[in-house]
Amino acid sequence: SSVTEAGIQPESKEGLPLEPTMDVAMEWLSNANADVRQGAVKLVGSCYAHVGLGRIERYLAKLRPSQRELFVAEFEEVDSGDGLRAGLHAIEEER
Repeated sequence: SSVTEAGIQPESKEGLPLEPTMDVAMEWLSNANADVRQGAVKLVGSCYAHVGLGRIERYLAKLRPSQRELFVAEFEEVDSGDGLRAGLHAIEEER
């Protein structure tokens, strides 16, 4: 994703701004298309990998428990070392 490659501002000057990125992801979460909703979860997972739960928690506060579970599972995958964070480390090593 663009977040994975560019990062999040202000940590990365070329990165995407967090607020509009999270706003879009939360909007996509209510889309009728399951692929779009899954993309939203992945996008939030990318943001989580870059900035941590503390900076995105407020966007997740009003989710239904079933929606929240999707994000918890995504965050666990990111944290597992096989997910996005492993990819981020590889990108950082290339720079």
